[in-house]
Amino acid sequence: MKAYVKLTVLSIMITFFTVGSLAVAANNKVLICHIPPGNPQNFHTIYISERAVRAHLNHGDMEGPCTDFCADLCDDNDPCTDDLCGKKRGCDNTIMEDCTNKNLCIDDYCNDGIYCNGVEICEGGECFEGTPPTCDDGIDCTDDYCNPDLDACQNVPDDNSCDNDLLCDGEEICDSGLGCLPGEEHCPGMECDEVTLDCVAMKRFTDNGDGTVTDNQTKMIWLKNGNCFGRRTWNQSLADYTELADGACGLTDASRFGDWRLPTREEWEAFVCGECLNSAMFNVEGIWLWLEEEPFSSVQSYYWSGSEYDLYNGWYIDMRNGSMYMIDKSVPLYVWPVREETNWVIGVRSN
Repeated sequence: MKAYVKLTVLSIMITFFTVGSLAVAANNKVLICHIPPGNPQNFHTIYISERAVRAHLNHGDMEGPCTDFCADLCDDNDPCTDDLCGKKRGCDNTIMEDCTNKNLCIDDYCNDGIYCNGVEICEGGECFEGTPPTCDDGIDCTDDYCNPDLDACQNVPDDNSCDNDLLCDGEEICDSGLGCLPGEEHCPGMECDEVTLDCVAMKRFTDNGDGTVTDNQTKMIWLKNGNCFGRRTWNQSLADYTELADGACGLTDASRFGDWRLPTREEWEAFVCGECLNSAMFNVEGIWLWLEEEPFSSVQSYYWSGSEYDLYNGWYIDMRNGSMYMIDKSVPLYVWPVREETNWVIGVRSN
């Protein structure tokens, strides 16, 4: 029969809020009823990555737990059978002992014994569906589902969920404990052509075209304009870089307040040529032969470091020879902010 227990509006509301037909789990996991092609009687509920939903729906799966669809999937048109999802997989059309006594129930009668759809209960003479176990492991790239054959949750890594559609950075994999892990670079320490996969020598600096320049050796992002703020004391420079963001100093990089800072002493030393004479700046190719706009502009002689020498003195760099010195914080020097490399894409943050 269609249902042994008469459903009321109250039971529908409780079922909806208890299970939820969409059942979107934390960390972008989605609960679906998987109907294997060629074997639809073997349907079962799984958690999958949000990226994989479209593919599953395209081959006949339904969004939500299989318990949401038992009435349709298991209807045998017999009024004296319970059209339930099976304990393991598929359906269980159990013949009722008393087909006429539809308004009475006990917990033992309501419980179908299926671990993966929770423990059903009887309230007010009516059966209510149980709450399925939460199988989400908090790892975005695993397919999470309850295995009815084992009566347990399973979390299967899906490498496809980690694929970033790039070839040069190698094949990403899904680790069941750590999530997505990067692949092995095709051209370590060199530039890689995404079309031909050819490896070429990497330039020292890359002008990003958004007011920033990337140091390919240290992976730090520098402001292209080396003199956006003029000469400032050490304390004034703190206010300058904390208020630096997209729209200022020629930036169109989607950076926000607080992203930028002064370079540390160690970062300055890695940035310049300490053995060079007259100018410690490298050009784009990483050769000591710097020219204006290659790739930086308006480079000055003395810049503050974010590293302090003591309470009253800070470190600064002499761009003529690449050496670091300490000086009183009240002396006005130039400010050249820097920030870490991020995973922003075309001026829009991904987080």
